Amino acid sequence: MLSGLNFFSFYKINKKFYFLWRNLIYSYIISIGMIDKLSLFMSNIRGPIDETPELAYFFQNIISLLTSITNLMTLRCDNIFGAKIVDDETQFMMTLRMTHICGVVSLIYGMLLHSGAPVRGDNVPPIAPKHTLDLTLEAIQFINHVSLLDLTMIQVLIYLIFMSTDKTFI
Repeated sequence: MLSGLNFFSFYKINKKFYFLWRNLIYSYIISIGMIDKLSLFMSNIRGPIDETPELAYFFQNIISLLTSITNLMTLRCDNIFGAKIVDDETQFMMTLRMTHICGVVSLIYGMLLHSGAPVRGDNVPPIAPKHTLDLTLEAIQFINHVSLLDLTMIQVLIYLIFMSTDKTFI
């Protein structure tokens, strides 16, 4: 992965032009409510999607888009490890915070833990299909990219989501 300075010099991109267009794209995505709508859609999944691979691929493409958008945000940061976004004029990180990371954690929780797995005992739950595992991997990559921007936000949101869910599986 190219760091912020290497990216601009390698591709000979004008930083001011890049930041202007990036901010316009983020502002448009946030102002039309795309992240809010996707968050509502993904947080309402409360069961396995093993029988519907098309839905899993749809979610995987959505999360891939969100990962790409978040990855563009990391190009702004010169230091990969440390405080990143102090002044987020695009309100992208605030939107992710308000939508609980766009409902991705709720999607994975609802998809994996409510999949009708048998109660603990001698029975071993079946292995998840490839499309379910691919979706889970894409969600983990998205959470990883967001954590590069604001690790504290990710930790707090995952804690809050865990505390607000039914803990009968423990």
